[in-house]
Amino acid sequence: MLKTSLRKNILILTVNLILLIGLQNSVFSQISEGGKPYSFLDKSSRKSLIDIPSINIDKQIINNINKGTYPKEQVGKLIPFYKDLFSSGKWTNIPEGKICQLQIYASKAKALNIIFKNLNLPEKAKLFIYNSERTQILGAYTSENNTDKVFSTELIVGEKAIIEYFEPNEIATKTNLQIQEVNYYFGELPNFLFNSALKKNRASGSCNVNVNCPEGEPWKLQKNGVTKILLYDNAGAFWCSGSLINNTLNDYHPYLLTANHCGPSSTSSDYAKWIFYFSNESVDCEGNNYSEGKTLNGSKLLANSNNSETTGSDFKLLEINEGKVIPGEYSPYYNGWDRTGIGSLQGVCIHHPAGDIKKISFYTTALISSNYDQYSGSNPNGKYWRTKWSPSKNGFGVTEGGSSGAPLFNADGNIIGSLTGGNTGCENQTGRDFFGKLSEHWASNGNIKERQLKPFLDPNNSGVTVLYGTEASTNPNFYSNNNTILLNQPIQFFNASTGRGKITEYFWTFQGGQPSQYYDKEGNDPPKITYPSAGSFTVSLKIVYKDEKEEIQEKTLTKEINVLPSITYRGNGNFLLVFGNSIPENLNLRLYSVNGKEATLTYTRESGNSIGFSTGLSANEAISSGVYLLKVTSNRDNFNQKLVVY
Repeated sequence: MLKTSLRKNILILTVNLILLIGLQNSVFSQISEGGKPYSFLDKSSRKSLIDIPSINIDKQIINNINKGTYPKEQVGKLIPFYKDLFSSGKWTNIPEGKICQLQIYASKAKALNIIFKNLNLPEKAKLFIYNSERTQILGAYTSENNTDKVFSTELIVGEKAIIEYFEPNEIATKTNLQIQEVNYYFGELPNFLFNSALKKNRASGSCNVNVNCPEGEPWKLQKNGVTKILLYDNAGAFWCSGSLINNTLNDYHPYLLTANHCGPSSTSSDYAKWIFYFSNESVDCEGNNYSEGKTLNGSKLLANSNNSETTGSDFKLLEINEGKVIPGEYSPYYNGWDRTGIGSLQGVCIHHPAGDIKKISFYTTALISSNYDQYSGSNPNGKYWRTKWSPSKNGFGVTEGGSSGAPLFNADGNIIGSLTGGNTGCENQTGRDFFGKLSEHWASNGNIKERQLKPFLDPNNSGVTVLYGTEASTNPNFYSNNNTILLNQPIQFFNASTGRGKITEYFWTFQGGQPSQYYDKEGNDPPKITYPSAGSFTVSLKIVYKDEKEEIQEKTLTKEINVLPSITYRGNGNFLLVFGNSIPENLNLRLYSVNGKEATLTYTRESGNSIGFSTGLSANEAISSGVYLLKVTSNRDNFNQKLVVY
């Protein structure tokens, strides 16, 4: 989804000491404690601008914007910029201690973000970054943010960014704070940046659907796993999308799936600068009110396809947040996956087109297995799913540059692919997009672990082909592969409870099932359950766990399973319907052909708890082969069952 734009040949970057006045309005936040910079409260800290030597940006930067062969759009350029805040900035004493201020000025930049060599703040010191209008504030960053790796800030709107460091009286400066690079952002500004003037703009096409529109409600868990990525590759800045993804240990390890063409040449130092935006979405359908959201800084490459879209499946697996569990206030959801290679009749893609707030696109036409860029026909052995998008109540969701790497979900809410590219857009809603198959990502791009998802997403070699998502809170959860089964058909329930480290006991209850109960302390799956009688039954899982205060708590989740009677066709229009332990009262049976014609039925009770019924046709008028619908109603059971007569 490559888009190109022309810029001036020479751009100038300068640094100045600050002179600023205005109002404060906090915006996005990395892990920080908030608050106001001290200069906002102490007028004596306002100082005149002091020029720092300018840095020219080579005109080749602009030429490189138009060279890309991957579906992505360059939106910024990293400029080497080595400055020590404490030696280049202006120090001012205030009653609480002292502050050091430095303003970075980049002519005609739409936004800036600052990259520090590392972060080593003394305890009780605070670091803020804000724009000259004081409408956007980042921080306070504290010693809790310290890292020996690079530290990237979020984007600051405008051509000026002010860095302010506060040090209380009781400590003395024992470190330095070195700026390493500045990202000169020249792309279209996304809606997520909080500025009243920007809210009138829309980075992505107007046909796109905000994820919190009513049609997005069934996907409210999955959306919490989807992130926007500001990535760096070959000194360029780009937008992509990605998703947290679960693994068979259900241990909330911060794995993130995106596309390999998102940063195909990125180095380990580049990955350390990547920024991941969570909950960057409108709180309503109209898109007039945006959630503040949060970001995480830095990542590490674990595995990728490392080949072209024509020979590989275009995936990349990252570890973010230095491998630590993502804080609960981010509401992270680790999306599930399906590696069976089976397509879906319907589903969605959740993404950030053009770096905009989170959008959702719907497909209601069966996915087509194909090669990349194969716009007609199919290939059963293809490495990609080809999608055709459908309109929804509030728009016509498509994808754009910046959507790359976004997850493709099947009807069960599990990831089955990641976006590579295509030709859709608001101007071409009937186009097609291509998603690398997760089944191909699994182990088809090479024999070493660095080319596969398998070693990371199934570390215990469970062999499961479908894994559902999980959230890092303590809740009972379970699932089965089907919630409607036949009489005496064994069914397996899987324990998907979250927060397992805090759970001490699991109590299962299977109404009408054999066995009817199961108790466990380890979180294992219960044995297979059989149901000797048809009907609707509840399955409950109660967990006992310790909360943050180490107090014992309980939670229970109850779901329903439907057990259908077994049906046997005995020829000449005669059927046997077996209910198991008991026949329900007020039983009524109706049989319809596929064209809606109803057959006349007669039925009688036979030996045991079985019902024999007949279409009433004579032997020489035997029911024809085909598909029929049996509708069963009673005081206990109400269901429809498809019958196939051979």
